[in-house]
Amino acid sequence: MRLAIENWWVSDFSSLMSGQTSKCFIEALEDSEIIRFSKDKWDELLAASPSFRRIIEALTTKNFEADQNRIFINISDPAEIRYATFVQHHSTRYNRISLYMMASFLGLTRAYLSRVRRQIVKRGHAASSA
Repeated sequence: MRLAIENWWVSDFSSLMSGQTSKCFIEALEDSEIIRFSKDKWDELLAASPSFRRIIEALTTKNFEADQNRIFINISDPAEIRYATFVQHHSTRYNRISLYMMASFLGLTRAYLSRVRRQIVKRGHAASSA
């Protein structure tokens, strides 16, 4: 659902706010620092530190915008455009992400993502040999 890159953070806000068990899990692809808060401790921290609250609000806004952009792209753009946009926006991380995760992020099956990639490569060879 989300790729949290360096110096970002990730959370299941629905679970945090509702207290319900998360329907998601977080998988670290590389060494990461993990901080886990209970809802009570999180609320205490936000109340005790207005600076921290502002940072969290700014990060939450960035995450919301990224999620909204991803949803819009996934429902409006064809698979090839989604893939090309992904490669462009994640060029420094592209090779560090498995195909199944990339496919899931793009709303595609792994097999369909492989077809899209082959078509792009084929077209690139056809264009370069013309």
